[in-house]
Amino acid sequence: MNISIFGSCVSRDIFNYIKGEDDIKLIKYYARSSIISVTSKTLNKSIHSIDLKSKFQRKMVYNDINKLFWGELIDNEIDILLLDFIDERLDVIKISEDQYLTRSNEFNSTVEFKKKFKGSILKEEDRLILWKNSINIFINNIIKKMNEDRIFINECYYCEKYIDENGEEKYFENQEYIKKKNYLLKSYYDYIKNRFQNINFIRFEKVYRADENHMWGLSPFHYEKQYYLDLINNIKLLNRN
Repeated sequence: MNISIFGSCVSRDIFNYIKGEDDIKLIKYYARSSIISVTSKTLNKSIHSIDLKSKFQRKMVYNDINKLFWGELIDNEIDILLLDFIDERLDVIKISEDQYLTRSNEFNSTVEFKKKFKGSILKEEDRLILWKNSINIFINNIIKKMNEDRIFINECYYCEKYIDENGEEKYFENQEYIKKKNYLLKSYYDYIKNRFQNINFIRFEKVYRADENHMWGLSPFHYEKQYYLDLINNIKLLNRN
């Protein structure tokens, strides 16, 4: 089973737990890119102009700026496109009426490169309207190239609780922020469900917790191990069906 991911570590980290017999292969991983950005016009910048030492981080910024997702989706044979919207937490910078980029930590870490762009951060009240228009473009373009039921959406949310390094369950302090983010995520999922009935959503009734011992550190979307194992099993089950 060949999978490409447009999303975050929430989906990518399943590959830390996949065993050889699972026969699941990651083809491409597109991170730190918003739906609004990827459906806008390319900004046509060279990867060599991105002043980051990490090759992976440089590639993420390059992909977002030049919207490489579309060309690489066509070029690669994949069985499943796995989506999640955790990276929608990142600000979007408006460069022009039809050009946007994602204000990721990696983009912010550039020095000279970010000086090339004059723009403004998209206001929250404008963003949801534009997001809805952009997700329609995004999905409609994808289903020109693959069947709608080959799109799997990881319906993930921020965790209210976490397991600390001593194994004790605790609440995150920023509960209002978490509720706000989860409300927004649910509005995204509901919008898509009402318009694209053949997309597969992966949603768990179980309430998961974050893990302070997670390899990327403590965050409301850095889950306990069982989450990733359950996600793998659900992907395999949906693919068989």
